[in-house]
Amino acid sequence: MSIDAMQIWSELADECGQAKRYYDRKGINKDLILERGAADFDQKCFPDNKHEQKHYRADYYVSRDGYMNMHIEQNLAVLRHCFEDEISQPMLFIDFGCGPMTSGLALAEVLSGKAAGYKRETAYFGVDVSQNMVDKAKSINKKYRLFSPGRFGVVRGTQFDAWNIPDSFPAPHIVVLCLSFVLAPDTLKFQEDNDFIQNFSNYFKRYIERQPGCREARIVYLNPKSKSSYYLHDNWRIFANSMLTSDFTSRFRYTSDGFTRLPVEILGRADTVSTQIIRGTSK
Repeated sequence: MSIDAMQIWSELADECGQAKRYYDRKGINKDLILERGAADFDQKCFPDNKHEQKHYRADYYVSRDGYMNMHIEQNLAVLRHCFEDEISQPMLFIDFGCGPMTSGLALAEVLSGKAAGYKRETAYFGVDVSQNMVDKAKSINKKYRLFSPGRFGVVRGTQFDAWNIPDSFPAPHIVVLCLSFVLAPDTLKFQEDNDFIQNFSNYFKRYIERQPGCREARIVYLNPKSKSSYYLHDNWRIFANSMLTSDFTSRFRYTSDGFTRLPVEILGRADTVSTQIIRGTSK
């Protein structure tokens, strides 16, 4: 059965209306609540106000005033582009900075339209710094059954840790790492610690090396750019350069598809989204 990610979001947005109404009454600007996606979604905007629930910031992101609808549309455009060719199976999809499973919703729609029985062959693993976002991702998957329970996992964390990937996941033929805004300068200040980014990419490469049946890896970067700027920001440039440096890689060769702008409609309004895909193929 085909999955409609935006229809699911619409239902979720209605469920999160209480948070929207709370902040509407406060008259706070959206960017002050969400901090352009860099908010601490486990903390209140008003710590001393007993009427503000701890999960309201996460709910507001999902609501009709938040960013989730825009991010789903952008993820749909990028993941359709990423999987425009034949999809290898079994797949492990690692969603780093998963939030409330935004990329997971888009992935489920794309796969449900291309791969019959994808739930048997696709494992989804999300990582997010916010416990409220992790809890929301779990509840969304449970309610809508986007991925099978034995093929689904979400954990709270700030780093890619292969030890957290469940043993019940099938040995992948392809591993996809989705970096869907988490490297944006407004989200995490990685440029202050270049070693962190390089260690992250090296650890991911080592993980791929240890998967004996893996034949392909894809790293999908999704981060909107202003129409006047073609250049990649420092966070992604450092990460991409590290991935493309094969100093210790024996099994895989990594290449870049280059920087691409894709057309996308955000609630009926024409826009673009930028992406770059790095592909690792077994030698």
